[in-house]
Amino acid sequence: MRRRTVIGVLVGLAACQASDFDFVTNSFRTDGFSGDPFPIYVDTSSGALLVGYQEIGSNDPPQAALLDIMAPISVFETNAADGVSVRDVGLTIFGMSQATGQLSVPRAQFRGSITNLQACPDEGCVVGPATAPRPITAILGSDNLTGDALRLRFDLSQIFVLPNIGPSDNGERTKLCDAVFSSPFRGGGTLLLGNTEVPFSGRRIALSACAAADPRSLIPQSQRGTNLLLVASTAIGPTLLSETAYRNYQLAHPTEAALEALPAAEFWLPSGLVRGRIGKLTNLTLAAESSEGRGACREAYAHHLLFTRTCSDTDDCPCIDAGNCGAPALLELAPTTGVRVLVVADDNTTLQGLRTELRPDQAEVDGVLGTEALRTIELDIDYPHGRVLARCVDANDATCKTRPTLSTTGARADIACCILPECCNPDPNNVPAQCLAP
Repeated sequence: MRRRTVIGVLVGLAACQASDFDFVTNSFRTDGFSGDPFPIYVDTSSGALLVGYQEIGSNDPPQAALLDIMAPISVFETNAADGVSVRDVGLTIFGMSQATGQLSVPRAQFRGSITNLQACPDEGCVVGPATAPRPITAILGSDNLTGDALRLRFDLSQIFVLPNIGPSDNGERTKLCDAVFSSPFRGGGTLLLGNTEVPFSGRRIALSACAAADPRSLIPQSQRGTNLLLVASTAIGPTLLSETAYRNYQLAHPTEAALEALPAAEFWLPSGLVRGRIGKLTNLTLAAESSEGRGACREAYAHHLLFTRTCSDTDDCPCIDAGNCGAPALLELAPTTGVRVLVVADDNTTLQGLRTELRPDQAEVDGVLGTEALRTIELDIDYPHGRVLARCVDANDATCKTRPTLSTTGARADIACCILPECCNPDPNNVPAQCLAP
């Protein structure tokens, strides 16, 4: 267990349509599901995920809270004179009223530990762009979500709180065309808040990513994209990226804007104002981990190659054993306007805190994956089963592609329908050649 000072808290906390019901009732099964299958509307206008909250038994009106999947603990903002305290409370979570736009509709209840402290600088906690900050009085972290699964739909400003996402077998999830990120949770330690020690478990969602992935086989690997390690957060819209990571990306893609040419921008996290420059990545591919440890850009190349054919003698084969070759799941995001990033200094407090926590288990953290990059996907954080599942909300959307795990080259036919829509229920007398198992 690692010990943190109070600054560790700051960086950690900054850390129904018909189609929707099809996802709820058909595309997953739950083990002993007895919860509410309906969506909770949330406020995502600032880029951050905001819900209402109220202590059970309180007569105070609901207040706004940031629900951040990167935050390791839940915090109520207090005055500095009140010191630090940890207590068990029951909370009612409120969704947004479609009639009034207020966070006033009671939708879920949690019971767990809450830390009272002055977590935010100056006059209080705000999130969002500096031009339109949103005040909050609490940060709800992953510690009180671990008994549930959280489904995120940023395209509809919805979340679901579910008992879990079944079936538990990852192979079954792959057959349902999910990208399965098994065991993505990292970190953990002990926060030292004044004289109070608060332990927290490793629930940071660390994801390997490839910026500007180009999986063509006839180019060198150095031109197939820039490898990144990102930690997912629901506290900010644009993706945070370190200056070094952006310079590496720009060096590999000289036509992209130089760092010094990018416009300045400012965004609030609960830990304070973050200053940087706004840029974009042409695309972003999230890759699950494999036993080969190839890095996200080579995993993307591997999946595209091996879905098409077995390695030949002339290929840059990504596998040690060409006869038993596979590739992990990919989520390919290519919005028409690019993936917006806020490029920040390498010594940014949030990034430095994450790096310290995740070493040496993970490579250096390059950034924080923001909510804007998730707007074309449905993301399931399945805490009970220790995994993250993802799928594009529209299988025909050219800007989002889900490529499920290709466990072996013999599994191509099983996932062809997921990757190529024309392979779903083709005319048996005229099956497209690309849908046949190579």
